[in-house]
Amino acid sequence: MTSGTSGARGPGPTIVGMTTSTTSYAASTPRAWARRILGTRLGSFLTAYLEMTLSMVVGMGLFGAIWDGVWPGLTARPDAMALTMAFDMTLGMALWMWVRRHAPRHIALMSAAMVLPFLALLLPYWLGLLTGDALLTWGHVGMFALMAVVLAWRPHASTTPTSTRKGL
Repeated sequence: MTSGTSGARGPGPTIVGMTTSTTSYAASTPRAWARRILGTRLGSFLTAYLEMTLSMVVGMGLFGAIWDGVWPGLTARPDAMALTMAFDMTLGMALWMWVRRHAPRHIALMSAAMVLPFLALLLPYWLGLLTGDALLTWGHVGMFALMAVVLAWRPHASTTPTSTRKGL
């Protein structure tokens, strides 16, 4: 193509137009999208909440099976079940936080957030103001709500930089 306005073409093929892209194809992959989302404060919150929840379920299942084997019938009463479940979930979550190298004060704070709702509901249960089902239901609701508050108020970051963690 010539630079003038005559419209005359030079010999051979020409480039009619060029486009430039500021975003590479790699940045539009699902993996890159997930990294962008998980890198936000909301993404970190949701990831931490999911990690806590999964570790609690694993702890409850694992330690609950141990309790059943060591002390059959321990969880027959709702108050004993609430306390052992809270302990099992807290232990599973605390162990996972320790593996992820969270600060001991964060582990203690999150552990307190998990146990306090159950402890607060024991007195109303013992006074006959709550049924066993209500104790377990509202204890879990309070625990998950308090966990969310603690995570939102004080995001828990491990003490190991992200770049040196395996798997990230």
